Amino acid sequence: MDNRFLNKLNAQPRGAMRPEWSRAERRHKMVIGASVTLVGRAGEIRSKDMEQELQTARFEITRLLPFEGQSFQYRIKDTITGRERVVAEDQITSAAT
Repeated sequence: MDNRFLNKLNAQPRGAMRPEWSRAERRHKMVIGASVTLVGRAGEIRSKDMEQELQTARFEITRLLPFEGQSFQYRIKDTITGRERVVAEDQITSAAT
């Protein structure tokens, strides 16, 4: 392939950031060991019992997972039952202690 064609293809205005660079600079909002609670998503259907359980449950972040879809992922553990699950960053919020 012609180098001039590749140079034009890869050329960007000065100061412009490539999408993969801007995503790589983004960092997790939470840290391992942080106490969090689950936040319901709009349109999610849950039973009243499950909703009440999730509102009172406290989770601890056990692992930071890579960017997937539109946000970072976390592995969290229920502090009472010990059950673990994977959640997106927009599904959790810092727990008030």
